[in-house]
Amino acid sequence: MPLKTQKQVMANLDRMNGKAVRRVRERYRDETLGPLVNVIRGAGNAAAALLRLDEATLRTMDASALEEVITESSVQCGLIGRASALPRG
Repeated sequence: MPLKTQKQVMANLDRMNGKAVRRVRERYRDETLGPLVNVIRGAGNAAAALLRLDEATLRTMDASALEEVITESSVQCGLIGRASALPRG
């Protein structure tokens, strides 16, 4: 069923992005946010958390899950934009 209205296009894009996020949310939570949460959890206050947040912590944060969602969303936006620019029919 072809998408005909801007509203349908946006709803479809939102649905596809939601699927991409759901697919990688476990990896994102464990690999990207996990090290950051451990630093915050172990600190007594905000100043201590900032002191503990060093280069080693940032290196342990794997952002591949986040990159995958952003890349997939960007590709989908580009394809939808191209399809919208094509003449009808």
